[in-house]
Amino acid sequence: MSITDNYDFSIIENTMKERVIETLETELDKRDSSLCRCDECVIDMVCYALNRLKPNYSASLYGALYSRAEADNKQKEIDNIVEEAVTFVSTHPSHSKE
Repeated sequence: MSITDNYDFSIIENTMKERVIETLETELDKRDSSLCRCDECVIDMVCYALNRLKPNYSASLYGALYSRAEADNKQKEIDNIVEEAVTFVSTHPSHSKE
């Protein structure tokens, strides 16, 4: 029997993932429309940013509130890394630039 049969891991949330996606949406709105926004590139941008940020997981309401406060304190860092992710992926897409 698998551990996933006994425990509900779906309650675990990564606040950084939510914040990166929100920040990326804002950043893409500011960018030129010629920037590739295909599924692959947008997912790569999120992954690029998340791999450079410390994860912030929670599994309760109190933990989620604390995690969001921590993310608020790191918003400038998140902004910078998301900006870097957009620049990197747009210049190094994992697909051809057709």
